[in-house]
Amino acid sequence: MISFYRTKYFNLLLIFVFINLQLIVNAQSISFNRLSTNNGLSNNYVSNLIQDRLGFLWFATDDGLNRFDGYDFKVFRNNPSDKFSISDNSTFAITEDDSGRIWIGTKIGYLNCYDPILDKFTYWKIESEITKDNSITNIHIDKKFNVWIGTYRSGLYKLDTKTGKTLNWTHKKDDPKSLSNNYISSIVEDDFGNLWIGTFNGLNQFNPNNSNTHFVKYFFDKNNPNSLSDNIIWGIAESKSDKNKMWLGTANGLSILNTETKNFSRINIPNPDNLQFGNGTGTVVEEIVDGESAIWINSYAGMLRYNVTRNRFDRFLSDKDNPNSLTSNQVNNIIKDRSGVLWIATDNGLSYFSQKSIKFNNSLLFSDRSVDLNKLDKLNIKAVTKSSDGILWIGTDNGLYFSNNVNGKLLLEKTFCIIFRKYLESDSR
Repeated sequence: MISFYRTKYFNLLLIFVFINLQLIVNAQSISFNRLSTNNGLSNNYVSNLIQDRLGFLWFATDDGLNRFDGYDFKVFRNNPSDKFSISDNSTFAITEDDSGRIWIGTKIGYLNCYDPILDKFTYWKIESEITKDNSITNIHIDKKFNVWIGTYRSGLYKLDTKTGKTLNWTHKKDDPKSLSNNYISSIVEDDFGNLWIGTFNGLNQFNPNNSNTHFVKYFFDKNNPNSLSDNIIWGIAESKSDKNKMWLGTANGLSILNTETKNFSRINIPNPDNLQFGNGTGTVVEEIVDGESAIWINSYAGMLRYNVTRNRFDRFLSDKDNPNSLTSNQVNNIIKDRSGVLWIATDNGLSYFSQKSIKFNNSLLFSDRSVDLNKLDKLNIKAVTKSSDGILWIGTDNGLYFSNNVNGKLLLEKTFCIIFRKYLESDSR
């Protein structure tokens, strides 16, 4: 705790907002760590990520599949002379089945299955009548061990791994029971065997046990507040705390689906700075911290954390001047590993942090002695006062700063103990 003694230069007043400064004292800051090609990652564009049953982290990138043991990366690339290597290097979708095999979809339409015991890949080409490069966007292994494949332009597939044959469902304009759109962003299965399929035009409910042709569709309706918040769905996540709840990230806010009543509720995303994609949301990761419920949400406008208990949003953005910020604002996917570390896949490498390291007003370090006043929200501010000569003094976990007008621009200069002592000694005379 910092105490200021009354002098002719210092007031005892401890203030948090003054002059024309917009200061968020209680905003939570996080120090993110980064992994990139400099650390052994094969490519900085990371599309997707999972943690397997053994604890390994897997990252799908534009140039190879990566396995990370917490220290080193092992990179899997296609080897033309090895028929058991991965089909190609443009990996995108990834999941694990109940037997520990890793399934990988690539941007040119190959579905791979990696057997960690045999250290071998098997793959199938998912053919399309619509496009040559049938990009695989999502893979789901259902409770009956069927392999479901979502694609970029060719709809939904089911693969028979024994015969290599596929069934394909696409949108048909003249069939109201068909899939609503051919771009599949996500596939999630509920406890009743329903597949919930997110697309770029609505949500689809499909139960292959009841019908092999009928998709029940849900759309945004401006006249119905209990409908989807937007028809473009970026991600679906099943709630860990409520089996009847699903989180749906859309291009305009977050929707919550009650799978029992089939009603939707909406959470609007604050975007006061009018960021591009600032209203959009993707995948949701739930957590309970100090008895409070919160969710992490990825987006193309940084990371969002919503404290459900307090109804509070925090947005975390990349800052080129801060190496402890997010490595990029384009966050493609997120997971929380079993040790509580949040892993963030972006188009510029990986960011990660441990929930245990978070504290409110966590200090972010600056490499320079001068700090622009518009970066005040990155300082862990403990106390603020103004001396009689008009100088602003700010006490932080990273030292003492004072205001200084440099060429018409107001900066904060980091001071040293001798300067502060000078004021105290001057006052004692």
